[in-house]
Amino acid sequence: MSEQPDTLVPPMADAPGQGSNWLVAVIDTPRAGARAVKALEQGGFRQEDILLLSGPEALRRMAARDEQRGPLGWAFKTVARVVTDAAYFQDIYTREAEEGHSIINVHTSDPDAIEHGRDILTRCGAHHLKHFGPWTITDLSEPESPASPEP
Repeated sequence: MSEQPDTLVPPMADAPGQGSNWLVAVIDTPRAGARAVKALEQGGFRQEDILLLSGPEALRRMAARDEQRGPLGWAFKTVARVVTDAAYFQDIYTREAEEGHSIINVHTSDPDAIEHGRDILTRCGAHHLKHFGPWTITDLSEPESPASPEP
């Protein structure tokens, strides 16, 4: 995985357009996270488009971004909380990170790649799987329950 800027925690953006085109999911264990990254790379995703954050690292980056957010960024975050579901989903990811689960982010806008990434992540036991596009957030999680990770 490439080193991403410390304040990068998709999907929440500080300005319109910044948080677009991310698959975001929760991975419960570090081992499953490593397996998911390997499966994504083997499935054709570029290493620099994959960001796996341990729970503590995800929380640290969220806090760092909030500390560096300017007045316009705070205004955008406030408006986004009112008019989108993104804040609700970030709250879910925050709770999962507080429980020690990892957050995996995959940057892609291609519809086929989104489905391919969803399939890979689901096989690896990911849950709370969403695609944050430029204008919509799509729930890609399995309807009933997350799939058991492959052995």
